[in-house]
Amino acid sequence: MISKAERLPVRNERRRPSYVSRTTCFIVKVFPPGAARSRFAVIVGKGVFKAATKRNRLRRVAAKILRGAYAASPPADVLVVALPAAGRTDEGGATAELDRAVHAIAHR
Repeated sequence: MISKAERLPVRNERRRPSYVSRTTCFIVKVFPPGAARSRFAVIVGKGVFKAATKRNRLRRVAAKILRGAYAASPPADVLVVALPAAGRTDEGGATAELDRAVHAIAHR
């Protein structure tokens, strides 16, 4: 679970992203920082997994990857949107793809 201090409020997100990366399973949007530390949001809809337990597991795995990638980086607001293809691939492949995308953006 993403702690309240790390949570990006998505409802009020109207800014233009400074960088967007699209893979087969995810869209990763990076916004200029709105706080002194990095904040994250992970969106996994019912089109990805019907079962809430599977959606929540993907959210937790994505949050862990984001925390690790942005621990030593300058602060940024990051939004990850899971696409339906994430539900059709195995968990290892989806997490590896997200890990590559996030690390490529974090180390830019």
